[in-house]
Amino acid sequence: PLYDRKIRMLTSRRYLFYLGVLLIYYCNCTPGFAQEQVPERTPPTATSGQVEIDAIRITRIEASDASPEADLTNMQLSMWIDVKDAKARAFLVRLVKLEPIVDDMGKVLSTDDRRRDILPLAKEVLASELKTSRDRNGPVVSLWLDAPSRGASQLKSLKGRFEVTPAGTETLELENLPSIVGKQVKHKLLTETNVMVKSIEWGDYSTDVTLEVTGQHDRLINWTVAQDGQPLTPASLSKSAAGDLVQSSGKGFRRLRPNENTSLLITVATVGEKQVIDFEFTDIDLP
Repeated sequence: PLYDRKIRMLTSRRYLFYLGVLLIYYCNCTPGFAQEQVPERTPPTATSGQVEIDAIRITRIEASDASPEADLTNMQLSMWIDVKDAKARAFLVRLVKLEPIVDDMGKVLSTDDRRRDILPLAKEVLASELKTSRDRNGPVVSLWLDAPSRGASQLKSLKGRFEVTPAGTETLELENLPSIVGKQVKHKLLTETNVMVKSIEWGDYSTDVTLEVTGQHDRLINWTVAQDGQPLTPASLSKSAAGDLVQSSGKGFRRLRPNENTSLLITVATVGEKQVIDFEFTDIDLP
């Protein structure tokens, strides 16, 4: 019986060995087997130096009872900027130049109304979308444009210039909050961003605090207040803008009793070296 058991074990091992050899042979010889296991990504749509077309989305909607202001037909064109900085995780972006964008039917997609809605074209902004892939790292900037003509197959040209600044963050603590109401906050990191505590409204159950910000608004990343060294969270945080003035209000700070032990916590962007990045695309295929 022991001899028979050894024979069966050897036969079983030999069977597994040959089965493994056959499986390896099948994987190496069957066309497309490896590709099915690890699908390849789609290639870049178009690249110009450090700028790549990340995506083009065309929307055409027919809807009943839509508001006259509804943007039912448009094109979103997203550009991914490689800043050659693998460690950076925040970026300030300004689109300093954008030439007219025209399809191959002669339609101008970057109308005056569309250009007014492209925020980075008006001022420096903190990028809201980042992407890291294929040894590239940087912000993604989206332009909302008119939809191309129905018969169009290409964009004839896309040309402009970005200014991109890698940014970090630093939190500043300003003590004795009541003493700085109505005064501009002074700090070396706020030379281009003017912050003032406009008001403190003390209620029976909660307190509201309002800041006014001018200059480079997007360099103020976040803010809150602290009582006795403990950061507090407001019930709501809202923003309103009038020209260059942005008003940010934190409403419903509970357990906040403004005194010399109350501090303002401001998180601001710390900027690196600004990069000027030109791009020029021609004959971009449309989806």
